[in-house]
Amino acid sequence: MCLTSVFFDKYALFSLIRWECPSIEPLSLAACSFEDSVFNVSSSSLKSLEVMDCTAWKVEVGESVNLECFTLVSLQFPLAEMYLKKSDNLRYIDIYAHHLKSILIGLWDLWDEEISPIDGPWKHFPTLRNLLKEFGCRKLLSLIPRDFKGLVFPENFKKTFSSPLPHSREVAIYKLNAPPEATEISDFKDSLDWVAPSACIQYHFLEVPS
Repeated sequence: MCLTSVFFDKYALFSLIRWECPSIEPLSLAACSFEDSVFNVSSSSLKSLEVMDCTAWKVEVGESVNLECFTLVSLQFPLAEMYLKKSDNLRYIDIYAHHLKSILIGLWDLWDEEISPIDGPWKHFPTLRNLLKEFGCRKLLSLIPRDFKGLVFPENFKKTFSSPLPHSREVAIYKLNAPPEATEISDFKDSLDWVAPSACIQYHFLEVPS
């Protein structure tokens, strides 16, 4: 579905996707505007999403578990915030936004527990590194890993590839519930020293009621 120069009231896009097009897979919006200048979409069937020069100061994509491709271009309107949550199948991301100040990406299920060797064939690491590189020009990056092990790059990988975030100044890590074991967080910190060697790393442990 491609929509151009459409004005959405507060709940129009939600109703369109949830009730009228519940099985939508591709969605492209160009030069669209929103009543509260907030773009919010959530769809388990969505596989490809393009948001091109829309009038929005915040873009939020949530619960899109089958999303594979995401493109965001904002050259005219001062887009300030972007949130991408629970997009476990994401394979491609392209963001071009001059005014973007804050990006939050939730990395939930990147760690494959069936792969045990620390220097084994970790399939997601090349994709993860390429994803992080897309935000190399951002001064602040926030990550919400379900498990720290999914972000511990193997030593052989770090020796082969360069850092994806050499110029980032601040990285915020949000971890649900209790802090991990001391050895686990030590390996994670070593990995982040490679990921963002110039950044100040902040850790935030979020308590979730059981």
